Amino acid sequence: MVPIRELIRIVNNYKGNKLAPVSKWPLHDAIAREAERQLSSYIITTELHIWSKTGSKLVTGHPDIILVIDGVFYVCDYKPDGIPIPVLPS
Repeated sequence: MVPIRELIRIVNNYKGNKLAPVSKWPLHDAIAREAERQLSSYIITTELHIWSKTGSKLVTGHPDIILVIDGVFYVCDYKPDGIPIPVLPS
């Protein structure tokens, strides 16, 4: 199993009835629970508040999942109301 591909598979193969009204993608909670169940050995935290200051701008957020795979951190944030971008490698 490749964890990043598994995240994409979880979204693409979701069979439940919890779908976003416009996009018809699975809702956030359903995907987060399933990812936590299937990928728990790679997940180091969920919904961690992060921030970064660049010049005078402060960027903040709560990414859904942070994974560690072979020593590389991946910040994952699922967006059910648009095209999901499951992984941004660090």
